[in-house]
Amino acid sequence: MSKFMQFFSYALGTGLAASLCSAQVCSEINKLVPAWTASGDIVGRELVSDGQTMLVGAVGHDGAVSNSGLVAVYELQASSWTYAQAVAPPAEAASSGFGDGLAVCGEWALVGSPATGTGNPGSVHAYKRSGGAWTFVQSITSPTPAADDRFGLRVAIECNRAVVAASGEDGQRGAVYVLQRTGDVWSIESRLSPGDANPGDILGTFGVAIDRDTVLATAAHHDSEGTNSGAVYAFERDDTGAWGFRQKILANDPTPEATFGSSLSMDNGRIAVGSNGVDAAYVFERSTCDGLWVQTHRIDSGFLGGGKFGDYLSMKGDILVVGVPTFDGLAGRADVLLRDPLTNTWARMTTLLPSDGAPGDQFGYGLCVLGGRVLAGAHRADAPGLDGGAVYEFDLDLCRCPSDFDKSGFTDTDDFDAFVRAFEAGC
Repeated sequence: MSKFMQFFSYALGTGLAASLCSAQVCSEINKLVPAWTASGDIVGRELVSDGQTMLVGAVGHDGAVSNSGLVAVYELQASSWTYAQAVAPPAEAASSGFGDGLAVCGEWALVGSPATGTGNPGSVHAYKRSGGAWTFVQSITSPTPAADDRFGLRVAIECNRAVVAASGEDGQRGAVYVLQRTGDVWSIESRLSPGDANPGDILGTFGVAIDRDTVLATAAHHDSEGTNSGAVYAFERDDTGAWGFRQKILANDPTPEATFGSSLSMDNGRIAVGSNGVDAAYVFERSTCDGLWVQTHRIDSGFLGGGKFGDYLSMKGDILVVGVPTFDGLAGRADVLLRDPLTNTWARMTTLLPSDGAPGDQFGYGLCVLGGRVLAGAHRADAPGLDGGAVYEFDLDLCRCPSDFDKSGFTDTDDFDAFVRAFEAGC
């Protein structure tokens, strides 16, 4: 069918009323499995990217000792992800969790290893790219390491600052540390914890984020609105350079066992928070009046069969992807939602599924949105061995319906303008 007929048919059917343009299911364009992957590596449980470099954790990989961990590094070359190298811990230790926390920005990568040391106090390892190769630079530990602190369980980075979760600190109340880099040296700038923390809150376990002078940390097992109702804490740096508590972020409809804060993503004045106990994701925007975070949307799963919608999520611009890695009877799924900037509403565009998925793969636990591409891990996929793991890449442009000429994700009058331009250009 010609483009003209595609659009003509669409226009007759909708009257050019704005609606979401979606495909029911979208399959991957690429599957990434490091050549060294073996049974039990669980590749893809954690993955991050800054748009040019991708880090993929393989915490179960066996080096000289069992489960010492490894991180696969991919570089984006001519729109394709190319395997570059493997990053190993500076000193291998069994079941260290190397790769549980990952962050990358430009020439720097941080890898958490929350179970290193006697009693699992944890550490974070800094790597720098030089001459095209990543090399170890420094290990960072808590200034007061203690057993089961799990320093490095989650890591986030922005240029010369980073934030590290130590969720087991202080009787599992947890804490987050802000790191600052001077030259090639990382040092701890501040330790942050909320004043109303309780034992078992495990601050930062399910996500930390940093954006300029703002740090966020999840506390999905916080009990202020009922057992495991959850919260997200916001901290800010003031004009003097001091970090402090700013806001306790709660759902507008808190309930016991909601585990609000089961996942977290922040981008450009907007945050998304998973609440897998009620199969929901919440979106907050920062008020231009007082700078506080205000809930704007609750997004529900819309599927029967459970699976803990909101276990993992990633947001970039007007795209939000929510993982459901234990969706009943499937390998897991990831739902793509788009925000209409005209109405500031979110609607489902498509569901991502691996073409070769099998029940139990836990697809959608690791997620990363990069413009029109989505990277999704399936760390229990049997590739090549049992629970070897894999990463799938999706192109959202291939998930759009034919009449979405301006590639907005919505079909509206703007598509007619785009169609006319394309028709006049002979496309």
